[in-house]
Amino acid sequence: MVDGVDSTPDPGGGRWPSPRPPLDPGPLPPLAASGAVITVASAAALAAGISALHHPAAVAAESPPQPVQLSVNFFREARPGTLTADAQTIFHGRSTLIVDVKVRDDQASLVAALVITQLAPRAGFAGFDGAPVRLAS
Repeated sequence: MVDGVDSTPDPGGGRWPSPRPPLDPGPLPPLAASGAVITVASAAALAAGISALHHPAAVAAESPPQPVQLSVNFFREARPGTLTADAQTIFHGRSTLIVDVKVRDDQASLVAALVITQLAPRAGFAGFDGAPVRLAS
């Protein structure tokens, strides 16, 4: 065995390298539950991104930050109940925001941790540069 490859004889008498069976990662969150976790986290990240900008009301109405990348680590299954997401903007650049999100269940156990990169509105956006904002009703 070399570097995780096992040379075993094939039924025809030859040998070929065959990879070891993959390690069992254990139980993974059901697809529906992971979708709920990501939805809750994305909403919290959007709120954190908007609040990090200069004119949050204008941004929310006209041009909210757009997610461009999402990284998620699941730590346990999301069980039936309430999920709570805490989000904090950890970087605010000229064109991007990076938001760190922690999702917890009813027992305050960490379910998932996410890092979401958002595209911030351009500086020329009405109201972003300090100009008065008029929102249509």
